[in-house]
Amino acid sequence: MEKIAVKAKQQIKPYKSYSNKQKLLFVYYNRVKLVNAAKSGRLAGGIAERTAQKWAKKLKVDKDSKSKPTKLITLKPES
Repeated sequence: MEKIAVKAKQQIKPYKSYSNKQKLLFVYYNRVKLVNAAKSGRLAGGIAERTAQKWAKKLKVDKDSKSKPTKLITLKPES
């Protein structure tokens, strides 16, 4: 039983971490050069295709939310 637990701990694959330079290059290629997400990830230094697609989607959503003003709700006291 102990052998199985040790082997299971060894099989855990750590998440890949990306440097700030890679993230900045990805944003540059994706937003400034207007390259698609997968190619932006490759050009930025080996960012996984699916990760690049998720990042591009987040950038698109954040851009849209900043451009649209939020509704202001005024609360009126009940009388």
